[in-house]
Amino acid sequence: GRQGPAMTLTDWPSVIVIGLSLGSLLLSLVSCAVAFKTKREVKTAARLESRIKAINHIRDALHDLTRDGIVRATTTASIGKALHLSALLFNGAVRQEIDRAHATAYRLQDIKWQITDRDAGDIVALRRDLQVLIGRMNQEATLLG
Repeated sequence: GRQGPAMTLTDWPSVIVIGLSLGSLLLSLVSCAVAFKTKREVKTAARLESRIKAINHIRDALHDLTRDGIVRATTTASIGKALHLSALLFNGAVRQEIDRAHATAYRLQDIKWQITDRDAGDIVALRRDLQVLIGRMNQEATLLG
């Protein structure tokens, strides 16, 4: 049969350059994959950090409420901060619960001199709701990473 031309000494540099180019391409692809993985891990870590901040704002509100027995402006502000952070971090049910807690806190804020029986019951309910909410937020943060 017919054979192709044999490789000469001048063909080897071309083969080496092609091999080096393929190696560089492979290295670039691996670097790109590592960069995408790192980017995803950084996003996940940032999301988790923001979830923890939102949970801590609810904890702060619960602490204020438990310590003072009334809803102060700082209590409402803490729930508002959690509500703001929760917009993109938690499911709709959790966001609705935070929104409801914020509305209740706003209504009850700084009414220490004219607390009605209904208000006192709402304060107790808000405290309980915040405790439950912390558990739900922790659970969702753990599940979603």
